[in-house]
Amino acid sequence: MVLGTRKQRTLFLTVRTNTTYHEKKVKVYALSDLLDKFVKSRLVQYMTIDIEGFEYGILEALLRSKKLYNEGVTFCQIDAELHSNRTKIQNILHKFDAKDSPYLPIHSKKFNIHEKVTWLNIEREECRQAFDINQFL
Repeated sequence: MVLGTRKQRTLFLTVRTNTTYHEKKVKVYALSDLLDKFVKSRLVQYMTIDIEGFEYGILEALLRSKKLYNEGVTFCQIDAELHSNRTKIQNILHKFDAKDSPYLPIHSKKFNIHEKVTWLNIEREECRQAFDINQFL
């Protein structure tokens, strides 16, 4: 997935097949286009993300006034494995912990040098109902 251009692109990626790595040309879509084309909705109940440090761009784009938020992309629950150093992890946690964040962190656990975090969307009524969030707010 690529945040940015609305056009489909192709990239060469290193992929693993069984025990061998090789270069492969793959189609890449903007996340909102991917959801429109294959899921037929920009509201998704659950996303898990573990993409070796590249998760930060996608997570930040879900915050209020950012790209994916403005495009109407919403995940009711997000489970993420945050990579990199403690400062980078703390920075993203603080951004999601802000009063105007549409996501509420409900679980965070250190995992080796990473952090596993779960957020719930508290802004969209569909998400609030799915997780019966109103009883806790």
